[in-house]
Parts: sequence; structure tokens; C-alpha cells
Amino acid sequence: MTALEIIQKLDAILGVTFETGKQERLFYQIKGKYAYYKLNAEKEVTKIVLYNLYMPVLNEFFCEFQHCESFTALHCEIEQLPQNIGNMTMLRTLNLGFNKLSNLPESMFDCERLESILLVNNNFTDVPALITEFPYLKIVSLESNKINLYPEFLNGVASTVRVNLMRNLITELPESVLDSRLPLKRFLLNKPGIFLGGNELLSPPLALLKFSRGSLPLYFKLDKSKRQLGNFQLIALQITGYFLQFFKRR
Repeated sequence: MTALEIIQKLDAILGVTFETGKQERLFYQIKGKYAYYKLNAEKEVTKIVLYNLYMPVLNEFFCEFQHCESFTALHCEIEQLPQNIGNMTMLRTLNLGFNKLSNLPESMFDCERLESILLVNNNFTDVPALITEFPYLKIVSLESNKINLYPEFLNGVASTVRVNLMRNLITELPESVLDSRLPLKRFLLNKPGIFLGGNELLSPPLALLKFSRGSLPLYFKLDKSKRQLGNFQLIALQITGYFLQFFKRR
């Protein structure tokens, strides 16, 4: 698809007039709405950024670019992704934060080059199992969703992938993710692991109590707003395939 064809198609979808900047970029920005395309030397789209564009169902047109390596759509009210998202076989980064997504289409299996999947502040109630299917995956962020269950399949990716589940609705952790024989290490944000800070636990897992010799661990604080002794606010917890790691907020 030529640059002119892209402009004409976007004009029709978005109802705006695209401006052309340098030959390798196409963009428009008006009243807080923003769209940006980056082209390589062969005039192939390699990067797409959409911001504050109302589209409950992402238009299939945006997934037609097989050479696209980075796709971002923020604050676009997206509730559903089209099945043809699997056409973006070169995709490495997918950022769909601040939308209304609750699931991912199975066709995403074809995006096997994905390294980063960022789904912050959506409506997911569980962790999509397909994140275990991407061999090059390094980062998954589902922070500030509505996830209420920690899936044990995450244990298998904890040593290679950073999974951010902070600020969800997880109230219990399975004992399988905690092993009192594992040494405590520093909390390192740049390392692989499962990040669970900001989830409210009904009670600390037994393995954590073993670490604290039967007393309340410093890694939890009582949520006084609940007025129940059984509720604890998880400040920060990182679980990896090798270490159970804590961080105490100062």
C-alpha cells in the first residue's frame, strides 16, 4: 500500500485529513487526537501509534501491515481486536493500554515475534493463557485490570518473562508459587518475575509465614480501611523461577 493510499484510507476511517511530514512519516493531530505512521525505505509501515481515537472495534485496516514491528493504541475505547491481527507477523511490541479489552483473539498466535505485550488498565478478569506461547516474549503488563486469580501456568514463565500483575484484585496465591527453601533476594524491577504489588490478600500464604517465623511479614501492611484483621495489602512481591523476592516500601 502506498503512502497516498494509506492517507486516503485513514481519511475515510477517522474522518480527518492527514498531513504529510517527512517522507518516512504520516501523521495527524487535532483536538487531543493523534495518529502516527512510520515508513521504512521501502515505504512499508513499521510503526503505528494511535491516541484518543474512538473505535470500540479496532478497524481491520490497522492490522494489514505485515511489516509493522510496533503497534500502539492508547485511550481508544477498544473492546475487541480484529481476527486479522495475526497478519502482523513481524510485530514485536503491542501496546493497548487504557482501553476496554477483556480478551485476546487466538489469531495472535501468529504474532510469534512478540517481545512486549502491554495491556495496562483494561478489563481483563484473567491472565490470557496464550502469553505462554510466544518464544521471544520478555514483558507482559496487565497492571490495573480486574484479574482476581493467579494462574499457576505463570510459574513456567517466571524465569524468563516479566509479568506485571500489580494493582489487580488477586486475593489468594497458590502455595505452589512459594517455596520456603528458596533464598530471599533484592527486588529488581529490571529482572524477570511475577510482580504482584498492590493486590489485597485475604491472608498471607503459609510459606510467607514460615519466612517470618510465624509472625506477620514486613512485606504486608494491614489494610485498616477494611477493619478486618484478615486483610493485608501486598506492597510488593516478585516471584521468579529461582527466587522469591520481596521489597519493603520505605
